[in-house]
Amino acid sequence: MRINYNSQKGKHIFIKEKGKTHQILLENITHVICNSTICTVFLIDKKISVYKRLKEFENELAEYFFFKTNRNTLINMKYMTSFVKVNNEHLILLNNTKIPVSRRKRAELNTILSL
Repeated sequence: MRINYNSQKGKHIFIKEKGKTHQILLENITHVICNSTICTVFLIDKKISVYKRLKEFENELAEYFFFKTNRNTLINMKYMTSFVKVNNEHLILLNNTKIPVSRRKRAELNTILSL
């Protein structure tokens, strides 16, 4: 399956943080990690913490090749460099961040990656 990331080009979301609203280009988001209702959006050059549920990000970003790897994390597939299948399966992003993949998401990820 060939993934076309051009759908992310020029698209953005608005994120509210401490009284400020940020306009974020989708192509700049590497991943999102949430703990309860506080999510940290990791961008290429910084991170922003917001009060929002992961499900909201998942619904908003699903059509743009973002993938939920476990109950806390959503990644931009554009920044995935490898999928390690030995001991504690995880993805490695372009910036060398390791993202765990849950047992329930492995099969779906294998299908996306055509493995």
